[in-house]
Amino acid sequence: MDFKSDSKAASEIIGEMLLLVIVVVLAGVLSSNIASLIPSVRDTAYVEMLAVSENGSVNITHIGGEPLNLAEVKLMLDDEVCGFNGTTLDCETSGRLFGNGDDLWEFGERLQVNSSVSRISVIYHDQIVCKIFV
Repeated sequence: MDFKSDSKAASEIIGEMLLLVIVVVLAGVLSSNIASLIPSVRDTAYVEMLAVSENGSVNITHIGGEPLNLAEVKLMLDDEVCGFNGTTLDCETSGRLFGNGDDLWEFGERLQVNSSVSRISVIYHDQIVCKIFV
């Protein structure tokens, strides 16, 4: 068998393989650079709330979904943004969370807002998880 006559075919195969390796490496580098530009998306917490307005106050009860960490919860009462200081509201509008005293707003716990507000938004991780119109 004479290998000198088949050497041209071997070099064409090696050239094709080198081109294929270069394309695969470039595609991997390009896709990793593009993937780093895509912003990460945080899941929105699923929460069900029930609001009852009575005697100039609003009671908001957590009736389902995920527990909310009070340190990361903000309430927008009409145009006033409130946070929590322990289990009490940290704003001009007074309010208190009635529950088991931990740092979570869980199923069955009730927030009493001592004001007659018309719009309440519950904000968790900078996303509105519940809007209430009283």
